[in-house]
Amino acid sequence: MTKRNSTLVSDLNPIIMKKSIPYVLSIVAFVGVMVKVNAQTAELTNLKGPYLGQKPPGKSPEIFAPGLISTQDGHEFGITISNDGNEIYFTRRIPGEIGNRIYSYKNDNGKWQVQLPPLFGWEGMEMEPNFSPDENRIYFVSRRPIPAEVPDNGFLVTWYSDKIGGNWSESKMIGSPILDVGTMFLTQSSHGSIFFTGKVPGQEGGQGIHMSKTNGDDFEPPVYLPEVINGFNNAGHPYVAPDESYMIFDYNIDGGSAKNMMISFISKGSWSKPINISKYIENSNALTAFASFDRKYFFFSSGGNIYWVDASFIEELRPKN
Repeated sequence: MTKRNSTLVSDLNPIIMKKSIPYVLSIVAFVGVMVKVNAQTAELTNLKGPYLGQKPPGKSPEIFAPGLISTQDGHEFGITISNDGNEIYFTRRIPGEIGNRIYSYKNDNGKWQVQLPPLFGWEGMEMEPNFSPDENRIYFVSRRPIPAEVPDNGFLVTWYSDKIGGNWSESKMIGSPILDVGTMFLTQSSHGSIFFTGKVPGQEGGQGIHMSKTNGDDFEPPVYLPEVINGFNNAGHPYVAPDESYMIFDYNIDGGSAKNMMISFISKGSWSKPINISKYIENSNALTAFASFDRKYFFFSSGGNIYWVDASFIEELRPKN
């Protein structure tokens, strides 16, 4: 299996760029990106420690890494972060420029650097990266070309890369039977279960949350989650805890585009009645949840920015029995 080495901006050379970029971005767009990257690299010099050296938030949410991840000219959402807080992937859309792309930062030997291009993509519109809890796999959504023999079901397709010897493998498209219902915003538990946004069975239009079991590169037929979850309008973007004890998802409010975020706990195979977490994150239009693997911080997207907040509210809401 071909591997892509961990390439930081400072390591890029014209030969590498010539081979990896031309069909992804126009020269003009790429130069614009590199100008911004060089400016950000200067800002990263004095940042020390995990999470881009940011001061941890309290119980009121704060914009995460303003100017670096949450920017004025970009629309950022869908973040995932390694266990140690030293590798960060997220989605950025810059109006009028290059559409949804996945950007990333890495703390390499105590020095934060921008990774460009991401190690597994930029071969089409790419977004919504999510680490597996062991960090050996990362899932993401892409519009990159699919094989001619694969039917286009009109839904976005999830791809994944595996980390082998510290390097990301070439990306693989997630196959049937998961592909058949479409996949967006896929997260995986430590037990091997995956949860994702897909089509509503037997219905044209709309979306709901599905789950499946993984066995290496194989996936069991997906199960559409019960009414207690999918009874919400366009339920989607499911974040599942590594121990599979809870799931956070969002849904469309009153048929509009605004999103409310809910949490449901699972015990003995049953989902609890979802609880609206708007007051805990002080936001009633939030989506694309992620919780740090150490359970300290909770991340979400709203209004084109990524926020983080103390995650202790999750344990406060957990049923005591």
